[in-house]
Amino acid sequence: MSQPVHRRLSALALCLACIATTGVIDHLTGYEVRTYPLYFIPISFVAWRLSRVSVILLAGMSATVWLTANLASGAVYSAPDVWFFNWLSQLLAFSLVGVLMSELHRRLQLERSLSRQDTVTGLANTREFYEQAGLLSTVAKCSGVPVTLAYVDLDNFKTVNDHHGHETGDRALAQTATVLMRH
Repeated sequence: MSQPVHRRLSALALCLACIATTGVIDHLTGYEVRTYPLYFIPISFVAWRLSRVSVILLAGMSATVWLTANLASGAVYSAPDVWFFNWLSQLLAFSLVGVLMSELHRRLQLERSLSRQDTVTGLANTREFYEQAGLLSTVAKCSGVPVTLAYVDLDNFKTVNDHHGHETGDRALAQTATVLMRH
């Protein structure tokens, strides 16, 4: 389920403001004080809410702001290429954390979905049914709107499993679910 554009833009704007603020803090505290972990906060926030492309872009921005703040604070490197190596190291660290957070979020969403959905039919399982029924009951009580619950029973379904096997029974359940969802 995709977030509305204004919510994604708001999240992105908040993260950009956090990166800028972290850059100012980084500059004010000087290059000797290690404030780079603060950049992980907006990167993790974006990883949880937006795409991986956004994570990589913000990781690049964070690494650039970090390097700029350090150079502006008077950091001097022993060789001309050291600044690039440091920037690349920060970019990789920021990107890695962002991608790992993004993957963690994706897997948690998948596990949540799998824990609430029947794998054969794709319909809500008992856990999801009771959760939704509880919410619907609460809304119905508060609003005074009546609720109707339909119950479907497949007569003699055990016979299908016994005579034709569980694979055939699973296909029959999946087809039944498709018809129910369509109508």
